[in-house]
Amino acid sequence: MSEAEASPYVIWAQDLFSIGEKKLYLESRHNPDPKKINEIGEKLQSFFGLKIEPYNYHIQGGNYITTEYKGNKEVLIGDYEPENLSKTEIAKRFDVDNVVEVPQVAAHLDAFMFVDDKKRAFVCDDELMLSGIAKGLNSLGQYVQKNFYNMSEIEKARFFKLGKDLETMLFTFLTIVKRSPYSLANEAIKALDKAGYETIRIPARLYTFIHSNGQIQHQYGTNFANAILHKNRTGDTVLITNDSANDVCFGIDKEIENKIGFSFKKMFIDSIAPYIKKENVHFVQGENYGIFKLLSNLGGIHCASSEIR
Repeated sequence: MSEAEASPYVIWAQDLFSIGEKKLYLESRHNPDPKKINEIGEKLQSFFGLKIEPYNYHIQGGNYITTEYKGNKEVLIGDYEPENLSKTEIAKRFDVDNVVEVPQVAAHLDAFMFVDDKKRAFVCDDELMLSGIAKGLNSLGQYVQKNFYNMSEIEKARFFKLGKDLETMLFTFLTIVKRSPYSLANEAIKALDKAGYETIRIPARLYTFIHSNGQIQHQYGTNFANAILHKNRTGDTVLITNDSANDVCFGIDKEIENKIGFSFKKMFIDSIAPYIKKENVHFVQGENYGIFKLLSNLGGIHCASSEIR
């Protein structure tokens, strides 16, 4: 059992509860301690002044995204959910005009996409990540070839190890992507395009698969899509997301990034640069790289927070 599953207080605030029709829907299916979940429920009822709806199906917050654009309110929802609730019931619960089903590229929508206030959907494209790693390898090789005779033996060893790590990652991730039991990014993008969203493909996640709660789920080394998106005081979009365990483990610091023009963070920032200012993208590590513990437990900064709108 993972640390996240064993915790008496669910660490995923995003998934713990939702509010709709002036009712509080509380997650209790995967919590091993009913007494603790009841304590949380009592605190939430007191805070919001709402009663818990004990019988209706709770939709975990990570698997829906509410949007409003030009007066039209809708909810994007992972296509697993309508198996349990009709679209009419979902629309009524979230007080929206429209319900858009999105093929599950991961267990939850917030593990592979985010949406801004201009009806733009940023969607993880694993093929883009693979091509980005390949370009990074090429850039590294060009740098070493150009500077080889001016490099110290320590620097040569460092770049040689990084090259081997990236090469291993490239072929390992290629195999993982090919064997994924989830929908492809193209399927999600097709559904979003049809619903009128502008879709932007982003290289934003690296993962392996593990078994959890009877399901095959992603365990992340990098996931920039699991992000919090808000406006700052000047009206600019600000994105807060997880740092990359892969950058840290591979030793890709700012010095290396500047020399070879590659890091996983840089690749992501470049992909969203036309839409979100570089200075407004913030990566969270936490004390003792705590964010990496969240990633290895199937989630990230968005899962661990909850926005009330």
